[in-house]
Amino acid sequence: MAMVLDAVAGKVLDELLNVIVEKKERAVKFRPTLERLEGTLKSIEPLAKQIDGLNKRLDRPPEETEKLIEQMKKGTKLVKACSKVQWWNCCNKANYQEELEELEACIDRFFKYDMQGKFKENIFFITFAKSPKLNTIVQRLFQHTGYQTPEFQSDDDMIYQLEHLLKKIVEKSPILLVLDDVWPKSVSLVDKFVFQIPNYTILVTSRFAIGEFGPPYVLKPLDETNAIKLLRHSASLDESRSDIPDDVVKKIVRGCSGSPLALRVNGRSLSHKQALFWHNRAQALSTGHSIIVSSDDVLTCLQKSFEDLDPKVAECFRDLSLFPEAQRIPAAALVDIWAELREEDDGSAMEKIYELVNRNMADIVVTSNFFSWIRNTASDTIDYNYHYVTQHGLLRDLAILQTSQEPTEKRNRLIIDLSGNNLPEWWTSQNEYHIAASTLSISTDEAFTSEWCNLQPTEVEVLVLNLREKKHTLPMFMKKMNKLKVLIITNYDFYRAELENFELLDYLSDLKRISTIKISDVLPNLEEMNIDYCDMLQLPNGLSDIVSLKRLSITNCHKLSALPEGIGKLVNLESLRLTSCTSLEELPDSITGLQKLKFLDISDCVSLVKLPENMGELSSLERLNYIGCTRLNELPYSVTELGGLRVVVCDEMTTALWEPFRTMRGDIKLDVTQVDFNLNWLL
Repeated sequence: MAMVLDAVAGKVLDELLNVIVEKKERAVKFRPTLERLEGTLKSIEPLAKQIDGLNKRLDRPPEETEKLIEQMKKGTKLVKACSKVQWWNCCNKANYQEELEELEACIDRFFKYDMQGKFKENIFFITFAKSPKLNTIVQRLFQHTGYQTPEFQSDDDMIYQLEHLLKKIVEKSPILLVLDDVWPKSVSLVDKFVFQIPNYTILVTSRFAIGEFGPPYVLKPLDETNAIKLLRHSASLDESRSDIPDDVVKKIVRGCSGSPLALRVNGRSLSHKQALFWHNRAQALSTGHSIIVSSDDVLTCLQKSFEDLDPKVAECFRDLSLFPEAQRIPAAALVDIWAELREEDDGSAMEKIYELVNRNMADIVVTSNFFSWIRNTASDTIDYNYHYVTQHGLLRDLAILQTSQEPTEKRNRLIIDLSGNNLPEWWTSQNEYHIAASTLSISTDEAFTSEWCNLQPTEVEVLVLNLREKKHTLPMFMKKMNKLKVLIITNYDFYRAELENFELLDYLSDLKRISTIKISDVLPNLEEMNIDYCDMLQLPNGLSDIVSLKRLSITNCHKLSALPEGIGKLVNLESLRLTSCTSLEELPDSITGLQKLKFLDISDCVSLVKLPENMGELSSLERLNYIGCTRLNELPYSVTELGGLRVVVCDEMTTALWEPFRTMRGDIKLDVTQVDFNLNWLL
């Protein structure tokens, strides 16, 4: 029966497709719809010939397929009838057009299937990329489902706990686990997610043909019709625009080899551009381009869009390669780098990010809607701490390619990936190795056990350390970084990381910005410090002595219960962010000593029960954010003395506290924000 159903569906679809190809030129009035239907049929043709297997995987009864076959048979007759309609027969034209559209919608619904309806909220999307980590993936699955992540005793225990979790979730609705961009060397890791659980489905996508999970379904490149649609849509190219000839559009489409990513990137880069730019791009893509579709072909195509970037934006694009693949990049880290290297202000830096997003060369995830692009009217500060940049793996490859054109020792931006003991040939602890780079990125994993090489990084101004070890020793060559201005240390592992050799930071007298997970020393010229997702119980020793600090951000530190009294010594502090420090119960009275403080954010400090009585002494305070402070039931009367306060950002629950004071101070603006709980931070 299965073979019969497959054969019948394939035969009927072929008949319908052949009739469309044969009759569409005569059916002039219906040609756009027929061409669209032709593209749909060509795209689902391979599925139609395996329709029984598809039905079994989706638990779909054969009666639905039989119904589709009958509709396609009627469709063949309908197309023939359309080719005979005369220009004056308006009634038949309208009826046939409606029937064609219904046929297309019916076929589309059948093969796309209602995945959201079947799996509801239980569609989990995980990017594997080149170096996936089991514990990181399992942690994300626990977090995404809203369950607390347990303490795992071993990898076997981790798998056992995951299976138990999936069995609990599948009781409510089926589960679809999408493992995206799986590389051949990661196939063994995929096996760990295979469980004999009813209504639990795994979908594996890969750039490579992986045969371990049964016959692969090869996704063909977009056909010309659909590729043209995507390019036009991405470029906002109206059908009525006549200065862009169809042959130019088709040349660009062919140059993109049917790759949706290449089509989107090229389309966005040509959006609202004059015809000359379209002709130049078509010429560039048609020169020496291979017919074979591969990653190299797509990179060649994407290169043309990179060359079209403004030089400053192109530099920012290259900097995205400083961070690991398939990981979110904090926008704050990028802003720090560009502020010190290129003297960009925060607003200009964010504009560069959005320029890349607008051209489809990066994506941005905002993990909260509370403060997206909040602008302080007086101090002109922008809140970008909830913004994270992500990037397709091929675009990251392109960024790395742009940084690897020169010999290693001469590169301005040096990226070193130390996986296990797979070291570069020049890596040695004996001989000195001089580099000219002003930006250095080093990534290590838990298998890295080698000694640090004898690097001479005397020109380095930005150092990015991407860690996966439980214990990491800072390299001794950091002593020689006497020009270092920005240090970014990020732990990408599931477990907490310990840093050793932190005393080396005493040598970094020019360091201005640090974004790290553990800090235990004093930096004399530090202006900005960001501490995020740290399990510390108290702030690092000596932090209150860093009088040069202008911005201090302590966010998502859920075990921090109090600030030191000495915080009032930070006399140059202009911005203090304490967002989501859920155990913080009160602010010390000494905080009133921060006479230059313009911005205070205590949002989601859900344990905070009171503010300092003398808070009115913060004479420079211009903006206060306190969304989600649900236990803060009263305000000190002294807030009426906050003469510089202009904006209070609150929510519907906390706004009532400020209403009496707003009556007394008519110049205070209450910005009431609608709370939107979401899981964007897991993406």
